[in-house]
Amino acid sequence: MERLNKTNSINEAVKRLTSMLGQSVDFSYEHPIGKDGHQYQPDLVVKVGDFIFLLEVKSTHQVGMIARAIKLLQGYETIVANTIPVVVVPFMDEVGISRCNEAEVSWLDLSGNADIKAPGLRLYIRGEKNNYKRPGRKWNPFSPKVHV
Repeated sequence: MERLNKTNSINEAVKRLTSMLGQSVDFSYEHPIGKDGHQYQPDLVVKVGDFIFLLEVKSTHQVGMIARAIKLLQGYETIVANTIPVVVVPFMDEVGISRCNEAEVSWLDLSGNADIKAPGLRLYIRGEKNNYKRPGRKWNPFSPKVHV
């Protein structure tokens, strides 16, 4: 499995969108200019047919990272109209799904799951396993520290 960095994650997100939507994807790194004249910088702007996706890619599904991505995307959405904000993570767990649903922000994970909603588009894929699981036990704040 390829190590995930920002570039690998963006490339994988484009592949996933292409596969899920069954269409070729036009993507660019041009950042949208809002009504106030400022340039806003989501990680990727992707156009598929009449849909424009603003992707905010995070390296982990930790709640803080997802909350930050949601906040950024909501800011873009109010400034750049007719776009679909999407949080992208390696694997979206139930807590992240709940946060995205509460904020009414779409999401896509690099493991193949997605929940993307927009006028004229509904993409819902669930049940794919986490392809980016790290080996070892889950972290526990009460577990003993190992000194090497």
